[in-house]
Amino acid sequence: AECGSGAFIGIIVAAVVWYTFASFATRTYLTYLRSHNDRGNLPPSVTPFLWTPLTTIVFPICALVAGGAAAWFGIGGGMVLNSLLLESEIVPAAVSATGGVTTMMTALQSAAIFIVDGQLQWDYALVLLAAGFIGTAIGQLVLMKKIREWKAQYLIIAALLVILVGSMVTQLAMGIYQTVIVADQGGSLGFVPLCK
Repeated sequence: AECGSGAFIGIIVAAVVWYTFASFATRTYLTYLRSHNDRGNLPPSVTPFLWTPLTTIVFPICALVAGGAAAWFGIGGGMVLNSLLLESEIVPAAVSATGGVTTMMTALQSAAIFIVDGQLQWDYALVLLAAGFIGTAIGQLVLMKKIREWKAQYLIIAALLVILVGSMVTQLAMGIYQTVIVADQGGSLGFVPLCK
């Protein structure tokens, strides 16, 4: 559909309606599970996180803000997801694993887009891929073993905090640097109408 056409606007409206419906249906189902769990009708494994009427509203809003921030500012959704999962009182090891899988899926999606567009710099990609595998192997085979041995779950939270703060500082520095470079060269900062 051509940008700005009736079909284009219809697709956007249909997507908003669908996601709103899906959100309310999911909220209804989660509160239903919570009520059955409170009565002892379900095993704890079915609902590892006990959703409340408040969290079924707050967490999706946080996810929406995180998605917007990821699109606008380039931050990773894993950073926000880890914080939400820790707030949900999920064990740090599970939070770390979930954040890692989320980051991997996001990276694969981004890499696929760059490959299709022919913009992937293979030398950087292969070095970063190797670094990611080596870091994961060291973390899982050495550090996680020591954390379990010492019963020091707080180290996982400390590592997540260091990664979160480091990523935020790096993103901020890169954003400022790129904005200054573009502004000095008289380029556009990207604020353009939806349909050019």
